[in-house]
Amino acid sequence: MGFSKRSDDVKRRDGVVFMRRWVCSNEGYRRKEYLNMPNRKKRPKPITCTGCQAALRVVRLKDNNIWLARVFSYEHNHDMVSVAELQFLRSNREVSDGLPAQVRSMSSIGIKTSQIMSHVALQSGGYERILLTKKNRLANVFWEDETSRNDYIAFGDVIAFDTTYMTNTYNKPLFILMGVNHHFSTYVFGFALLVDETVTTYSWMLRVFLRCHNNKKLLVVLTDGDNAMQGAMRENLPESTHRLCAWHLTKNAFRAWNDPGFTKGFVDLMYTYYLEEVFLNKWNNLIETYQMEDSEWCQLQCIRRRMWAETYLHGQFVAEMRTTQQCESMNFCFKKILLKRYTLREFITAIDLAVTKMRHIERQHDYMSKHTLPQLPDQTDALRIYYEQCSKFYT
Repeated sequence: MGFSKRSDDVKRRDGVVFMRRWVCSNEGYRRKEYLNMPNRKKRPKPITCTGCQAALRVVRLKDNNIWLARVFSYEHNHDMVSVAELQFLRSNREVSDGLPAQVRSMSSIGIKTSQIMSHVALQSGGYERILLTKKNRLANVFWEDETSRNDYIAFGDVIAFDTTYMTNTYNKPLFILMGVNHHFSTYVFGFALLVDETVTTYSWMLRVFLRCHNNKKLLVVLTDGDNAMQGAMRENLPESTHRLCAWHLTKNAFRAWNDPGFTKGFVDLMYTYYLEEVFLNKWNNLIETYQMEDSEWCQLQCIRRRMWAETYLHGQFVAEMRTTQQCESMNFCFKKILLKRYTLREFITAIDLAVTKMRHIERQHDYMSKHTLPQLPDQTDALRIYYEQCSKFYT
């Protein structure tokens, strides 16, 4: 449920804004001269103004520059829009220039506009999954299928996020949500073609992803530490554990201080479980030894230590995913099959084919697991009986 708002009034003093007012988009009425036009040539637009009085007015206090709400009217005289209708609100269409070149490319080869929208809606899981600009141009697209939804129920506790570029002619980031299945093979739960990498865009993507999966929350999310993604996670996944990629941290540690000794010490703190007091002592000794007290990178990692140190993450189920290497491998594979000249239809079709191949490999693994047995240790091994039992229950 929701409504759209618009800016109504702004006042400045010496060039500085000190008062602003926002109103409901249904505020006011259409002017009479536009209602009765005898020589009208175009069909009139539908009337949306209902005289709604909902509004918010804020002022900046002169003494301390604090903004204060002076007027807040929350009662509307019209119905709120449903969740499926939120995409049509003017406020939700106010996004930066999206991907209009994609639609033009498909249109240039003779595909009708209605067919373009139907195709994108089908891949996205419905028209409510498509975000449009205020000029009805395509901005963000998220798509998955029923198989991904079912597998998310079984394997969606730990997911890695990553973006890749240079996969399409529009040079827009392709966002991949992936995890591992019961064979410890990489599995993709969804894709998103985004207009940019901001908190707003990432938040939209996470909301759509969760809505597709009945708001089943994630236990652990693994990322490369992107600040915009961290902001989106705090807003949409506050209860999930955010874990930083160990591979990226190791690489950045070497960049911060080009000394193998420092990198080795940092990796030890990242992978080894210590009591918190011992960990802090070792961290301080490492910083003092290499005289990195003024290093901004080290100060940041100390603040974020609960997102990478085994001391604080010990016992957390991560499905053996400590890095985003699965994402990097997937990106490499996609870049081999995705050509920059592809139109949107060709782009999505190529990705679907890659996912189909991935699922075919999973079926092969299932077959091997069900119809074959692993090679067991020598007959004299005292634990052989337990190996035999495990071979029947585990893949």
